[in-house]
Amino acid sequence: MANLNDFRVVAGVTQVKAIQYNRTLDSTLRGDMANTETLAANKTLVDADFPLQVLNPTAARDVTLPAVAASNHPFNIVNANAIYALTVKNAGGTVIGIVAASSSGNFASNGATWYTLFSIGSWTAGTGVWSYSSADAPIFVISVNNDQTGIIGVGMKIKLTQGTDKYFIVHAVGAFSGGVTLLTVYGGTDFTLANSAIATPSWSSHEAPLGFNLNRDKWSVILFDTTNASIATPTHQVWLNPGSLSIVAPIGAWNVSYSVVHDLSITPSVAQVYALRFSLSLSNSSESTPALTASNGGTLPVMTGALARFMQIKSSIVLTVAAKTPLYLMSYWGSGTALSVSFRGDLAPTRVQLVDAYL
Repeated sequence: MANLNDFRVVAGVTQVKAIQYNRTLDSTLRGDMANTETLAANKTLVDADFPLQVLNPTAARDVTLPAVAASNHPFNIVNANAIYALTVKNAGGTVIGIVAASSSGNFASNGATWYTLFSIGSWTAGTGVWSYSSADAPIFVISVNNDQTGIIGVGMKIKLTQGTDKYFIVHAVGAFSGGVTLLTVYGGTDFTLANSAIATPSWSSHEAPLGFNLNRDKWSVILFDTTNASIATPTHQVWLNPGSLSIVAPIGAWNVSYSVVHDLSITPSVAQVYALRFSLSLSNSSESTPALTASNGGTLPVMTGALARFMQIKSSIVLTVAAKTPLYLMSYWGSGTALSVSFRGDLAPTRVQLVDAYL
């Protein structure tokens, strides 16, 4: 097999400036100085190997870089396989980076340490045996029989096959214990983890790996109510939950937004100051998250009937919960006597949306 030694020159024999020439040669990405190879086993590189390595692994393989030295040149490693990943290690066996299936990576040395300069790609084949552990829909737990804590992190995407391809977002990674790592994943509106065999698991740290649908509604929990959710003669200065409207936030981090039409019906015998608030709360009897509270107030004159109405959208707050947690739509009437407080979904739909913050 040809390598860089076939192109190098010797000082004072073939070229006076041999050192400069060889240094330039070592980083040249010419087609005639590329190695294209099918890997039936792990591969160990040496400094004489071409900088461009196009490798097609027949299974998950290791590629070991040369021992660190001043003579090291960069390696551009292309993974020509659509399924299996290449794990790139230094001569001591430490993982430097992963070159995912159908992707590439660039590795360079400063003479003391190898570094990953960049790596691009889509899905990387998972290691170990993946199996169903438990379900609390739409959250599921996957058991992997090896240590995944240095490979998979919160927010990464998972792809696996159970009859069809399914996609998930990682919401938690447990400690490696008892020979397994537990991955807590969210399947959105479209995917559930069945209690059956898992085939071809893979992961990705990319925002939009191939096949992953980024539609926000697909990765949301949504309350959509079109009723008049009302409480008659509400007690003032008490947080109330008209219509018992609530939504359950699964474990994880969520971008929370909501939109309501909020009514206060009163008949003042004298001019009356009113104060009205509504909120989305972790409690059905108090305000837990002031950032999700909106308010309105003013003075109503004497009249036969009066109605204070306003619509407001509260959004762009991230809420993190460690366990499945209900959120309640709450109303607060400040003082005086009111006929009713209502969330008027019959006028415009009451909508609460929790979008996966890891999307």
